[in-house]
Amino acid sequence: MSTLLIEVENNQLSSLKQYVRSIRGRFHIVTNSDTEDVLEDRWLSRMIDESENEKGQVSRKKMSAKFAKDGITL
Repeated sequence: MSTLLIEVENNQLSSLKQYVRSIRGRFHIVTNSDTEDVLEDRWLSRMIDESENEKGQVSRKKMSAKFAKDGITL
């Protein structure tokens, strides 16, 4: 499954909903004010999933480097 983010004017939203339903897709509508929170939650979920699939321990230096790519300092 893939995720697609589309910015649509409110007057075009119903047409987009009909199209997504016609191709049997699922959709979740997020307002502009909620977009940042949703993206942060998905990023965090992806990081948790990746960490559960990896074995062993990671040094603090490697963790800091990985988080630094996303602008986070430890």
